Parts: sequence; structure tokens; C-alpha cells
Amino acid sequence: MRKISKTISILLFLLSIINCSKSFAQETFNDNKPKTLEELKNSIQIVLKDTKTPGAGIVILSGDKTIMVQGFGKADIEKKHQCK
Repeated sequence: MRKISKTISILLFLLSIINCSKSFAQETFNDNKPKTLEELKNSIQIVLKDTKTPGAGIVILSGDKTIMVQGFGKADIEKKHQCK
């Protein structure tokens, strides 16, 4: 249960960062939007590094279709397990 609440906290944190960036730098931010999944994955890695966030789980859905399910960074900091 503790891991789930940490994961939810991290996701909410990442969403708030993206939302704040959008409101403060609307024009600049729009020019740097990822256009592919690979660009999105790279952007997520950059956000994690810049915010010193150890890891995050990302799910992207479109209707009933799953676009992406992926973990980034560390899955377990104490055991140093990376997300797969």
C-alpha cells in the first residue's frame, strides 16, 4: 500500500510540473512538445533527472486502447532495482 501511495504522489507531482510549465511558458513549451513516443520517453527521463525523482510509472490510454505502459527510473531505491 505504501508503494502505491508513493507512486500516486510521484505521478501527481509530475502532472503538476507539466501543468505549471504550461501556464508559465505557454509559447516556448508548445514548441518543445514531444511528437513521438520516443521523444516523450526522453522528456520523462529529463523531468525525472531534473526533479531528482527516483522513478515513475506512466500509462497512456486512448479510448479502450493502451498506447504505453512503462516504468522509468528506479523501481526500488533500497535494492537499486531499475524499472523494466
